[in-house]
Amino acid sequence: MGKIIIGIGAFVQIILFFTPMAENKLGTFSGWDIVTSKSPYLTDTELMWVFLLIPVVLLICAFLKVKSIVLGLTSIMGLAAICIWIFGYGDGWNFLPPTYITLFIYIVLTIVAFAVKNTAVIKTAENTGAPEAVNQSGQDSEQLSDTTHTTEQPAVIQEPVPVQTPEIKPAVTEPEPVKHNDETPPVKSRQLPNKKILLAVLIPVAAVVLGLLLFFIFFNRQPAQDEQTVYAIQQIPANFVHIPGGTFTMGSPAGEPGRDSDEGPQRQVTVSGFYLGKFQVTQQEYEEVMGNNPSHFRGSNLPVEMVNWFDAVEYCNRRSRNEGLTPVYTVDGTGNNRTVTWNTNANGYRLPTEAEWEYACRAGTATPFFTGNNITTTQANYNGNDPYNNNARGESREQTTPIGIFPANGWGLHDMHGNVHEWCWDRYGDYPGGPQTDPTGVSSGINRVLRGASWFSSGRFVRSAYRANRDPSYQSNYVGFRLVLQSDGL
Repeated sequence: MGKIIIGIGAFVQIILFFTPMAENKLGTFSGWDIVTSKSPYLTDTELMWVFLLIPVVLLICAFLKVKSIVLGLTSIMGLAAICIWIFGYGDGWNFLPPTYITLFIYIVLTIVAFAVKNTAVIKTAENTGAPEAVNQSGQDSEQLSDTTHTTEQPAVIQEPVPVQTPEIKPAVTEPEPVKHNDETPPVKSRQLPNKKILLAVLIPVAAVVLGLLLFFIFFNRQPAQDEQTVYAIQQIPANFVHIPGGTFTMGSPAGEPGRDSDEGPQRQVTVSGFYLGKFQVTQQEYEEVMGNNPSHFRGSNLPVEMVNWFDAVEYCNRRSRNEGLTPVYTVDGTGNNRTVTWNTNANGYRLPTEAEWEYACRAGTATPFFTGNNITTTQANYNGNDPYNNNARGESREQTTPIGIFPANGWGLHDMHGNVHEWCWDRYGDYPGGPQTDPTGVSSGINRVLRGASWFSSGRFVRSAYRANRDPSYQSNYVGFRLVLQSDGL
């Protein structure tokens, strides 16, 4: 019974493993992605092998001579995995507790199972050893009787044998089990190993095939569309990085060299997770969507510039429509009198908020730059003739550089310092006091925030906390942008 439970639990677990993995490979939404993305201690690959190796080990254990039912209880993980998967299919449930609880269940029950197994083996040895000792003692006593009464022994043995055999055969059948036990071991030893090997191969293969079939039959589908929220199931572009949500200190301390007064007061800001482009939007990407290239410095792999805030908003909406997503922005009016509103339920491309931008730029750091207390022109494209805080001078390239040639920060983002300023969603205004969650800027004002500085900027303007602002119609050869995709619905 224990072997059957183990086999079923492991079989279900392998199916669950390969089905979401198939979804992930085909670019659709996967419950597996949610489980792994909520794990701060294990990488996706590490967690993947944990979830795969455990049922494989259980399948192997299922074919061992283990009589303990406790080992079968480890298949509880299969049921827990089903719960994780079902609850996670699109409702944003927090997977951290169940993920680690189920792993803990696996570890504890496996330890208990092997402990009970060893105990059962010892007890079995003791139980099997007792009758053998009795038999041996009986044989010894028989041998002693043989030595003392050699003449009477054949008559004594022959008389009970014919009398006992007809009476014992239908009830006890003592001689037959002895012969049967002598015959069955060689039969089992010849046949069962082949069956075990065959089953050990066929069961995992069948589980994989069934998992793939389940995907193609049931899970290759689009979710129902809500009247207010339309979430398209899509593949995240390869050049986007998932930025996990968290809390950080926004702004700069009063003693930071080169600080401006609008960078304070410092406050605790909590940001929800989102996807951010690894690179600034390139001229090739812009031209493919908008049909033109307004840049001053030309090159398909250079960041687009000479774009104002309205241009960036329009690019977000057009690219969203091109990829079947819901545009984030609604634009009313014409020219510089346009009014833009943000539909927070939409799943298309958008500009980062100022808080999202600084949170992503810092990548867990609290220093002026994600590189530390200084940044050189080998680490970013800015005006090296005016370095930060009287550090050594560097190169001044006097133009944009191709995306991605400088080292990325801790979250894999390039050119967060320098190259081109980046438009943000927020209107420019003073920071409020006190902690905030997902702030989107002041509610009134004209100018929009720019972050990151550019090839034209001095070293102090490249700092993580530096804030610039311009009219939304402003264009320059040192102003560009990068994109955000919401985590919800992806």
